[in-house]
Amino acid sequence: MKLHKINIEDERSLDFIYKINNETALLTAKKDLKVNTMTIAWGSIGFLWYKPIIEVYVRESRYTLEFMESSEYFSVCFFPSEYKDKLIYLGTHSGRDEDKISKMGLTINNSSFAPYFDEANLVIILKKIYKDKIIASNFLDEDVRKKAYKTNDYHYRFVGEIVEILKK
Repeated sequence: MKLHKINIEDERSLDFIYKINNETALLTAKKDLKVNTMTIAWGSIGFLWYKPIIEVYVRESRYTLEFMESSEYFSVCFFPSEYKDKLIYLGTHSGRDEDKISKMGLTINNSSFAPYFDEANLVIILKKIYKDKIIASNFLDEDVRKKAYKTNDYHYRFVGEIVEILKK
């Protein structure tokens, strides 16, 4: 089944808390003519600054950070369960070292503002509107910081305005 565009105001099946916690998602961005992707397990969806948004988090050590910083748009793609092993591979191997997307046999689609994958069953296209870095001194609960950042490899937070949703 082909992806089709839906209106965010009409879409009620974006149970993001369930999806981000139980389904594997890919964060994908483009730098020049190259595309890179990584799995994500942290994020939030909501309404901020009068806009529907998603927040995603990328550690400083990740190759995808270069792509997120250089692109105006990015995508978050959710996949059917049969892709889980491929998506885990994409999250545990770096695009610095290999063409991991081709190796996993996924099809990059560049027909929107940001690259996404034809195999996804839900694609959210986002325009970057804010970026900052998580810093240790802002944690009010030290136990959360210690658990999430044992090696002090803090995330950058990107807030993206939802500009398009594609669904099968």
